[in-house]
Amino acid sequence: MSTLIQNGTILTGDGKTVIENGSVLVEDGIIREILQQQYPTYSRADTVIDAQGGYVIPGLLNHHSHGITTGPFCPLGAKPLTQARALYNLDRHLVNGVTGLLNLDGLATLSEVRRMNKLHPIKIETATQHTEKNILHAQIGDGEGLTSAHTVPDIAEAIRFGVPAIGEVLAMGPMYNIKRLEAAIGTQVDIQYMPAVKQAVLGERMDPALYDPQALAGALAASGLDRYVSVDEMRDLIIRLIYDPWKAAYDVIQESVELAWKYDVPVIAHNCPETADMLLEVSPKLGNKLIASHSNFCYEPEEAVRVARRLKADGAVIDIATGDLFGPGKMASLDTYVALLEEDLVDLISTDYIAGHWDPILKLLELFIDKGLLTVEKAVALATGNVKKAIPYFANNSGFLEVNRNADIVVVRKDAISDVRYVLIDGVVRVAEGRRVYQQI
Repeated sequence: MSTLIQNGTILTGDGKTVIENGSVLVEDGIIREILQQQYPTYSRADTVIDAQGGYVIPGLLNHHSHGITTGPFCPLGAKPLTQARALYNLDRHLVNGVTGLLNLDGLATLSEVRRMNKLHPIKIETATQHTEKNILHAQIGDGEGLTSAHTVPDIAEAIRFGVPAIGEVLAMGPMYNIKRLEAAIGTQVDIQYMPAVKQAVLGERMDPALYDPQALAGALAASGLDRYVSVDEMRDLIIRLIYDPWKAAYDVIQESVELAWKYDVPVIAHNCPETADMLLEVSPKLGNKLIASHSNFCYEPEEAVRVARRLKADGAVIDIATGDLFGPGKMASLDTYVALLEEDLVDLISTDYIAGHWDPILKLLELFIDKGLLTVEKAVALATGNVKKAIPYFANNSGFLEVNRNADIVVVRKDAISDVRYVLIDGVVRVAEGRRVYQQI
């Protein structure tokens, strides 16, 4: 089976190469030719796709995602999502140009990941948290979704079966364990108020000695939670749900240093003000085996730049999360993205989960391009070739548009790269004219 994608501008994913008026020939799931011809003559391809002058790019490699299996949800092993919701999440990724996903709910079993691969065309791989300290961290922090199958420290077995990374380590739980907090106080909690509540109890750097009862009373009044919980009760909940798991995380990152070098895989770590000191302590030892996730998350711009610059000086890889700027707008600040990009500190971009409201990667990249913060070729590399370089064992033979690579290819409009027209995975069209194509997998 062969497909010709013609009349496009080809971005190879290396951050610099642009082939104007080009075409890509795919045969049996592999890129066979990249042609500097807009309309190849006498083509014998079975199927022809007209890119209509748009960009032809590698399929996006989203290296930090959650909620895509039926295993324990998020790094602290919360109750799993249903299969239907996981498939819905996968479809969202697919129609927005993602062909490879790395699951960072790292306590899922390999069988749970394989099951989703049978049900959906996206290539799903998983990081692992199946280590002694990670399992203990999850049990302290949540653990409601864990069974005996999830609590066996078998990282050697996971690596043997091709798991490409350790992670996500140091996670604070889904925005400070908000679901467990809601269960404890008996009402819903607006996520935008959680940073102020947490800060009143623990400060920015997780120190109970900084507890400010007046600030906590003000935060509870602003959120309306003062009707459900007292100041002292909320302090005790924050200590139990946030501080105690955070203390356990210190042992996790120390353990990760040894394992990263032993198994030659990177560690994908939760980077936020509360974990920054831990990361800065180990970054000289980990070097480029440390991927500092969502380095824009919860930071003020100046602090984000300071931490990222120090981590990068040690060789660490800096990731930003897409946030929810185009949705609820409660978990991201554009100023922090801009500050990191202006200092040329960003290596990767991923979605994370963002309470289920993540923005598509291409939507954010389009915004950055429009603001002059990135060229289109550098923007695309953040979610393709750069990911492959940072996590070598992830997405085997994908990440670049090159001859003999897998035909994981996305076609987008040139004037609006978030408008995904076609997605091919192993040469099979899975999205056509922006709509999901359902066919036997």
